[in-house]
Amino acid sequence: MENSVLRKVALYDVCQTLVVITTITDFTTSVLMDKAKNPLAPLGRRWVHALVRFARYRLHQVSGERYRRHLISLYTGFSPAQLRVLADRYADRLMEACKPEMLARLREHQAQGYEVYLITAGLEPYLESFAQKLGAHLVATRLAIDAHGRYTGVIEGIDSLGEGKVQKLLAVIGDVDSIDWSASYACGDSMSDIPIVRMVGHATAVDPDPALAEYATENGWEVVYTR
Repeated sequence: MENSVLRKVALYDVCQTLVVITTITDFTTSVLMDKAKNPLAPLGRRWVHALVRFARYRLHQVSGERYRRHLISLYTGFSPAQLRVLADRYADRLMEACKPEMLARLREHQAQGYEVYLITAGLEPYLESFAQKLGAHLVATRLAIDAHGRYTGVIEGIDSLGEGKVQKLLAVIGDVDSIDWSASYACGDSMSDIPIVRMVGHATAVDPDPALAEYATENGWEVVYTR
């Protein structure tokens, strides 16, 4: 395939890269388990979540991996339709939480004809509306649905973390040879984003921690600080 007809992509991590929040924590706590915003949230589950949060952030007894499993378990029993109502409202909050510099960069890529993908470890149910608002493709962690059309509280397929982001992106794209990877862009904020960001010719570390900043500098990546 001639280089002139190859597609170009712009890959954006979401949490702490495009927006200033960690979406799975923010949505689950401030929307899904908030009685005012979600009257369907069971009281018992809200109490359990409060206790696990206390153990995580005050007592430091819950690992990040375990906390992620806990957050995902809280989606058990909700239907896609119920979450879509919450997600539609949440999309407005995420638009407000976008880093202006990164949102402007994303819009510029769209104007230049790049196919924009949001690639995140966040959950598909609450991010679909946000991706649609941006006019972007979404590659996120999917939740399994039972025979009754309710979320089971476990992940379906590959978790969109680290190398999982690469696997899920390639599955969505299909024909990987149709992409001009050397002319494409990607950006992320953490070491877990390295597998996806290093796929392209134009790699960017956004507000990186010291470890990623060092890695980015050693590998000739662009480093952007928005804060």
